[in-house]
Amino acid sequence: QNNRFIPSTRNNISIIMSFERLIVCVDTSSSMRKEKKLTNAKKLLLEVVSAFGCETKYFKFTTAPQELSSFSNLSAEWFGGTCIEYTLKELFSNHFRKWAHYGNNTKFIFVTDAEDRIQDVASCISAKGSCINAYGNKLDCECVLTGSGGGCSSELKQIFGNNAFHHCSDANSQSVLKAVCGGIKQANTIAQTILPNLQQEIVNLANSEQKDQQQLGQDMQKIVTKLKVVKTKTDQAKQELDAGQREKTTLDSRTPGIIADADGARGEHQMTAAEEAVEAQTTAYQSLYTTANRAGEFLDQAQKALETEGKKADKMAEDLSKKADDVSKQASIIMSNIIRTIKELTSITTGAYQQVSHLKGEFNKQLSDLLAVVSKNENLTKEFERVKNGITKSFKDIRSRGKELSDFKKEIANHI
Repeated sequence: QNNRFIPSTRNNISIIMSFERLIVCVDTSSSMRKEKKLTNAKKLLLEVVSAFGCETKYFKFTTAPQELSSFSNLSAEWFGGTCIEYTLKELFSNHFRKWAHYGNNTKFIFVTDAEDRIQDVASCISAKGSCINAYGNKLDCECVLTGSGGGCSSELKQIFGNNAFHHCSDANSQSVLKAVCGGIKQANTIAQTILPNLQQEIVNLANSEQKDQQQLGQDMQKIVTKLKVVKTKTDQAKQELDAGQREKTTLDSRTPGIIADADGARGEHQMTAAEEAVEAQTTAYQSLYTTANRAGEFLDQAQKALETEGKKADKMAEDLSKKADDVSKQASIIMSNIIRTIKELTSITTGAYQQVSHLKGEFNKQLSDLLAVVSKNENLTKEFERVKNGITKSFKDIRSRGKELSDFKKEIANHI
């Protein structure tokens, strides 16, 4: 049952969170021959491939997409137009779906000069959204526009979104490269090192806490068991006192008559009888000391047992206080590191949107795991407070019974 407080190690976090696949698709229609658009696009994409350093799928398209083994022999068509709308729908609805079930974080970069018309923007957006959903929101799409930026560039911006749409020229190719690749290296470093390291720290803290909490829980249970024994002894003392009080009440009711008989005794026979009655009554009162002593023995046993458990509880209180401080300090350090990393992720504004989103989600899970560990420690402290309250109540009960015993003995002595 306690295992639910220990977060999973999530051994595959670094794999899941890093981009494991890159898909690049470039327009090779005849218009891409102009102004070195294809040459620039190829150069940009090869730099992107190098920056990502992961499995890469290559596509080119004119009127339809075609998968390639590489871009080594890439060239533009001499004649013919392009069909961007059809290509995007085919890529999102068909070609990309064969890799969706792997669940890998995937980057898609689409490069074109937009020399075409897109009639149905909404259906392209829908196809893209459905594909992203099929990837479990692990498909990050970017569009790079090369050339003058006419044609259907505004429609492409709607399809890909402002943050994922870049216009590349010779002058700004490096800034576009940074925008596309952006914080990928930084995000990957966080995913592959910082995230699992922090997760392991939380797991280590949780494991350590569970071990200590189990021991403290067992020790508390032993105290609770002893408190039941203390209560039994105290109750036995109470039973003896109550029985003694009932017997004393009976004796008290006889005393006035015995005294009256003694005062009115005349002659040897009456005086002897009165003396014997007084002696018997005195002996009866003295026998109540036996009852009182039994009650006292029960209280002594309860008191000694309670003092022993009280010392254990005092030591436990010190341990819990120290443990709470240690947990608080360790949790505070881990939490600060998580928050700092989340802020670092927030500063990544280009090139890794989906990855940053997934990472933030993972770090938020870590915060929840950490709070669960701290909460478990707090719950143990609350449980200990109940044990302490039980000890305090037991001391009060013993003091109360002790006063009753003292008063009972005084009453016996007065009557004797």
